[in-house]
Amino acid sequence: MSFFKENHSSEELRQITRRLSAFRLYREHPAHGDGSERLVAAIPYESQDDLFAIFATLGLMPKLYSKQPPQPLTGETYPLKEYQKFKRLIPGTAFVEQPENVRLAGFDVYIWYTESAVNINVEATNWVIGEQEIGSAERIEELLSTSGLQHLDTPVESALCLCRKYHPAYFG
Repeated sequence: MSFFKENHSSEELRQITRRLSAFRLYREHPAHGDGSERLVAAIPYESQDDLFAIFATLGLMPKLYSKQPPQPLTGETYPLKEYQKFKRLIPGTAFVEQPENVRLAGFDVYIWYTESAVNINVEATNWVIGEQEIGSAERIEELLSTSGLQHLDTPVESALCLCRKYHPAYFG
């Protein structure tokens, strides 16, 4: 838990868990990432129809392809400009592009679909989550709560995620 306490007091961490119901604080591991923080919410889905319903609820228009666009080959290396031309597709779909950087409820977020959940990320402006990011997440949660969408309590399977599974003392 000391990795969270580098940037937040115990009381601040408890306050974050009280204020947010769907979003969880997550910190990149300094040895594997940059150590930055973000707030993550994960919305589960089971089918492509569910996926499209979530797009609609979030006010996003999915980008569809009639056939699979070219994809990078495993084991191949590409110059950055060439690699950036590849379309990132949602796994398990008939060629639906990842939304990635979008505006949601008036805020910039990063959205990434896995095969079973939609991950909504509110990134820290200055590496550390503060009031601005928490306020953004609260407003996005208002949109999620009125839509009836469920969320996963553990959006990231890691002790670096401030959730009930790994840090129950901060909830309740």
